[in-house]
Amino acid sequence: MTQSTEKVSASHSEEHMLGHGFYNKHSHEQAKANTYALPLIVEAINRIDLAQIGSEFGIADYGSAQGQNSLLPMKTAIAQIRALAPKSGRAAIPISVTHTDLPTNDWSTLFQTVLFSPDSYLAGESDVFCFASGTSVYQQIFPPNHIAFGYSAITEHWLSRKPCNIPNEIWSTRATEGVRNTWAAQAKADWHSFLQYRALEMQPSGQLLIIGSGGGRRRQQRRRRLNQSCKSHSPAVGQRRHTIPG
Repeated sequence: MTQSTEKVSASHSEEHMLGHGFYNKHSHEQAKANTYALPLIVEAINRIDLAQIGSEFGIADYGSAQGQNSLLPMKTAIAQIRALAPKSGRAAIPISVTHTDLPTNDWSTLFQTVLFSPDSYLAGESDVFCFASGTSVYQQIFPPNHIAFGYSAITEHWLSRKPCNIPNEIWSTRATEGVRNTWAAQAKADWHSFLQYRALEMQPSGQLLIIGSGGGRRRQQRRRRLNQSCKSHSPAVGQRRHTIPG
């Protein structure tokens, strides 16, 4: 799947997730990544100099999808900010949380989740404000020196564009060398853009936490079986689904 840095039509099914809360209901494996992130969030918040961030603590949730998987990480970050503030001589500090994703994201579900879920980071909180931006993570989203804490989980495998088709396959790791190299070059360029713009957006003592996915030998075996199953059921799927080489 790809993230477009150009104008995207909602009719292009390749460019957006299914709406009506579909991703929230079918992303439990992605949510498990948050369990690895929680102690890292606490550690990252502890490294931020609250005396340098100004009157507002800005949090960016890069690649929020429909919001369900963002609730616990954002709640953890907010709790740690509240615990840290008195130690830094600040009794209270307003916190803004901006969820970012593609313009074709299911924003209605995201706001319904954040505003009304009993598990929301807004529940029982005051001076916490929720915003959203429909801008690709491969573009600049915020003004310079704006974000104190950035969080991104299971997002950067989405590329900004599809550089070419992957004939007869659904995984770029199984593509021919020329096609694989093309995808690797796109992934490298996107990763550079992602880091370049985050460096602009982060405050001097700001922290950026990225949770990604990888694959060991067992995962590679499961991937091969899935690849063979998909190809046997729909040969055309090899022209539609793509992942970062790695």
